[in-house]
Amino acid sequence: KDVAEGKAPVLPWMRVPITIESGTGVPLHEVGGLHTKLQDALHAELKFTELFPVQAAVWAELAGGTSSAHDLCICAPTGSGKTLAYALPVINGIARQGQGGSVHCLQA
Repeated sequence: KDVAEGKAPVLPWMRVPITIESGTGVPLHEVGGLHTKLQDALHAELKFTELFPVQAAVWAELAGGTSSAHDLCICAPTGSGKTLAYALPVINGIARQGQGGSVHCLQA
């Protein structure tokens, strides 16, 4: 029906968009659940001091890589940090494995 009306079908989880306001990011030390070694590497090696707004929003939605309850589709401009937004929760989950935490499912 939707295709016949010229509308693309939308998956149920895509029907409730989250709007991310532009502005400043979230300082790394305020990102809850971020593995300390990952935080140190982001700061020391990549000179990050904060997550971009899209990265902070994805982090919150995916519970820092501890939630397998969400699928995610990001629509944001080039250079907004989408790639790291997708990868950071996965990397954090892997880092947690090394400290005795358990990762039941990693999705990318």
